[in-house]
Amino acid sequence: MKYVEDSPIALTTAAPGWYVRTSSSTDNSYPIVAWATVLQTYSADGAAVTTIEPVFLYGGVLHTSSEWYEAMGQDNRIRVIAP
Repeated sequence: MKYVEDSPIALTTAAPGWYVRTSSSTDNSYPIVAWATVLQTYSADGAAVTTIEPVFLYGGVLHTSSEWYEAMGQDNRIRVIAP
């Protein structure tokens, strides 16, 4: 089974205290509620290439980094802040 690129394929909960800040809103923070394994692409031999991305709550909607950049553009960067 092939997954769609930029799709979460696994999730785990995040420890309390992690959050992200966006470059357009550096004074606001948005809580990370989970970590996702996200399919980025497939290699030439068909192997899945994945990354670990934060899942955060912004405006009542959950976003992964990939989804954020697709919706908001590459210029509106996010920064992960550890507890």
